[in-house]
Amino acid sequence: MDSYTNSQVSTGSSDTPEETTAASADDIKFDHLLTTVQNGFLAVNVKLDYIVSTIGSLKARVNKESARITETETRISASEDSIHQNTHDKTLLKGEMTKLWAKCEDLESRLRRNNIRLVGLSESFFKGPMESRIEDLLKSLLGEDSFSPQFLVERAHRTLASAPKPGALPRTVIAKLLNYRDRDTALRFAREMGPLRHGNDNIHIYPDFSAGV
Repeated sequence: MDSYTNSQVSTGSSDTPEETTAASADDIKFDHLLTTVQNGFLAVNVKLDYIVSTIGSLKARVNKESARITETETRISASEDSIHQNTHDKTLLKGEMTKLWAKCEDLESRLRRNNIRLVGLSESFFKGPMESRIEDLLKSLLGEDSFSPQFLVERAHRTLASAPKPGALPRTVIAKLLNYRDRDTALRFAREMGPLRHGNDNIHIYPDFSAGV
């Protein structure tokens, strides 16, 4: 008994073997828990790094798409401005074109002011200069005294078309008179007298209007 007591005193420990075993088990559990916690922190850190990296990648993509959207909006805005300007220019050009068209119509009408159209005059009528033949025809149909002393057919021609086949309607004759008063006289008498007869031809005399009238 004394020797055991002396042994305890000499070692300076009062733990029993059972207590020592229990303490070692607790240390192992603590070390295992610590290792588990450390491993958990490492796993969390890895996931956090992945999340941070993913967020950074997404942020870069968002910034890239935002830049593209801004560029697209800028282009759309520029296109809208261009379309608006083109629409404005088109309106102006359309107005100018309408004015020019009206001027062309007016000019063409002025050029045709002294013209008459003779419809129904057979293709075989003309033998010799067309102008003198038209002068003689109008004097014969409407009366020589109906016209002024300066009565003259400056130019005469058939419409620009192929010669008709036998039996088809003859081409219209366009004649330009020197004096527009003689032109008005011819139209007035033709309107009052109705269809004019020359040989087998029924002749009608009309004003020579432009296509836009």
